[in-house]
Amino acid sequence: MISMENPSQVKMSQFGERLKKILKERGMTYLDLAELTGLHAGTIAQYAGGFRSEPKLEALQKICSALEISLDYFADIDRGNLIEIDRTDFEYVPLVGQVSAGIPIEAIEQEEEPVAIPAPLLQGKGKCIALKVVGDSMEPRICDGDIVVVSESSCSSGDTVVVRIQPDNDATLKKFFRDNDLVTLVSDNKKYPPMLFSCDQFKGVEVVGKVIYLVTDRI
Repeated sequence: MISMENPSQVKMSQFGERLKKILKERGMTYLDLAELTGLHAGTIAQYAGGFRSEPKLEALQKICSALEISLDYFADIDRGNLIEIDRTDFEYVPLVGQVSAGIPIEAIEQEEEPVAIPAPLLQGKGKCIALKVVGDSMEPRICDGDIVVVSESSCSSGDTVVVRIQPDNDATLKKFFRDNDLVTLVSDNKKYPPMLFSCDQFKGVEVVGKVIYLVTDRI
């Protein structure tokens, strides 16, 4: 996490500086590079912004291959040399607790240090919160220990959502599908059966919001 002590500036590594430079030269976005490498766009954005340490060799090789450059482009980086960038490149989303990716669990709310997210990815998303994932029901896409950023906005069929199930206020992370009078909450991990609700039953389920961004250490 990034310290909040200096509200105006953060540190950015030379790796991030060079990655942003070559992406700009190639006219590429973080999403473009993500599609070519199989890495998460959010992970690439955090590399570029200096909010994540330099990637491991396997991920670095994927980045270099996608950009058609050699590893030498990054090889002479002085790890001790840091530059300062404007913090306004990022917004800070409160990390307010945990959500189950598995059997629904009682919602756990405890505010921790906020999560830095590239500002363009949050534009037009409304109020957002971050939650730490517990469990394996959304693997391989979302894993235990990942952090999901949730937009407190309406969802559509096919969205990944966080819901609270009454009367016990249990929270869970699932894909949401609506088909006429039937609502289904589906796990990516096939060992977890779908949860089926009639429209009347679903009135006891609060949709907290839809997942718009994933923060993960998997690369």
